[in-house]
Amino acid sequence: MFNRDIKKILIRGTNWIGDAVLTMPAINAVRQKFPDAEISILVKPWVAGLFENSPAIDRIIIYDDEKYGRLCGKRKLVSDLKKNKFDMAILFQNAFEAAFLSFLAGIPVRYGYNTDGRGMLLTHKIALSDETLKKHQVWYYLDLLRPLGINIEKPELSLKIGNMDKAAASNILKKNRIKEGNLIIGINPGASYGPAKRWFPDRYARLAERLIERYNAKIILFGSKDDKEVAAEIASLSTHKLLNLAGMTSLTEAAALIEQCKLFITNDSGLMHIAAALNVPVIAIFGSTSPERTGPYGKGHHIIYKNAACSPCLKRECPTDFKCMDLISVDEVYSIVGADLRVCPDKKGKHIGSPLHEVRQQRLTPAVFLDRDGTICHDVGYLSDINKLRLIPKAADAIQLINKNNMKTVVITNQSAVARGYLTEDKLKSINDALSVRLSKSSTFLDGVYYCPHHPEAGNSIYTKKCDCRKPEIGLLKKAAKELFINMKGSYMIGDKITDIQLAHKAKIKGILVLTGYGKKEYGIIKKNGLKHPAYVAMNLYDAVKWILKDKRKGAK
Repeated sequence: MFNRDIKKILIRGTNWIGDAVLTMPAINAVRQKFPDAEISILVKPWVAGLFENSPAIDRIIIYDDEKYGRLCGKRKLVSDLKKNKFDMAILFQNAFEAAFLSFLAGIPVRYGYNTDGRGMLLTHKIALSDETLKKHQVWYYLDLLRPLGINIEKPELSLKIGNMDKAAASNILKKNRIKEGNLIIGINPGASYGPAKRWFPDRYARLAERLIERYNAKIILFGSKDDKEVAAEIASLSTHKLLNLAGMTSLTEAAALIEQCKLFITNDSGLMHIAAALNVPVIAIFGSTSPERTGPYGKGHHIIYKNAACSPCLKRECPTDFKCMDLISVDEVYSIVGADLRVCPDKKGKHIGSPLHEVRQQRLTPAVFLDRDGTICHDVGYLSDINKLRLIPKAADAIQLINKNNMKTVVITNQSAVARGYLTEDKLKSINDALSVRLSKSSTFLDGVYYCPHHPEAGNSIYTKKCDCRKPEIGLLKKAAKELFINMKGSYMIGDKITDIQLAHKAKIKGILVLTGYGKKEYGIIKKNGLKHPAYVAMNLYDAVKWILKDKRKGAK
């Protein structure tokens, strides 16, 4: 009986782009419940385009501030709504005004959450439960509909892109010489809510550099007019050309371009949700907000979130030191690109980027595994002070040679200083990140940094234990090989200690001992005790890499 009485439905949509996307499963559910009803949606102009091609929406009413903004405009809006003779209003916007306008418009059935003092204006006031607030926000809108008999078990996001926007996106790509088959990666450095949600521009720039150099990726910078400055900063910090479209497209054109991306790297933002709705794999970087509630919805996405003591604070401006964002390194994000989302070259040299379960082709490449202290940087004991981090001469040149010769560069390091209590894992990660920064200044990069924080005896903590990741055990090599698509056959290990050479022997790869750091002392021990020798003894890392390249050429003949 109730269903037959409902002929015309007004949905008050949300004002934020991300929220608008997250309402779509609920809007589709309303359509399923009332298949014959005329459904209109009242939304702000900046989100209206998202509903233009929705099969669930018959009409879009633009809540334009120029037309309806002032008191006389509100009266005009109420009058216009009255003329439509809606039978029911569903208020996804959780605001007093939404309930007030639908009340004044005389809509007989008014559904909404009983919050913000608007219960008296609703005919069906729905209690907002603590359980709902703990779930992903897509359920916030669906749970509102349960009293209507709408129960969706597995909601799915969906977004339809119009042909005109697809054509506009195609023209933009052609104009910028981005061809079909190119690996397109989108980066969205903005977040309209506030700077507390934004990862740092210099890190986005370094990440873009590495994606271009490793994968020959075409990088597109997305964002609104408010993001033009930060996008321009990222573009200026890159030595490679990035396509900066921040503030240059409409929202729906941006959505059409995102649909062409193989991967979308973003802060918590509206464009993040658009990418998820378009089934584009997302790497979402979270800081001040909660990924449990507002993370990208669906499968094939990856969330990076550091549980700092103060997060999630849900603040627009960081009142302290951006700790939650500072803990997220370029290395961590970069490793996910090559691992969890499987962006990699196929056998023909073309690139693919898709969730794990969709991978069909992959090419394993060999790696040069490097010890850190005494091999790349000077060994100062237990390195706990970034200011004491100093590269060994020509170390950056050596790693650059590896980068240019299509081999992955991976650091494998024992860091028992964590077990001993000399530094925390967070501090260790910041030091490793600082190392990446130093190398990036020479257009050099690491594909990954893997460390063992344990020690079988030292210390008195969770890190004091026997493990399979401490060299000469091969646990870290196995992990790196799996995550970074490394072909162990043809790989090498370089270090200044016996454990590095023992690791190489266990992994059945060639080990090179450098005479920097502890190298001279360790080589003496090897000769004195008749231990298994390394494949080569090098003066330093640069010498070691030159030998590796010669050895590879010999093997190729």
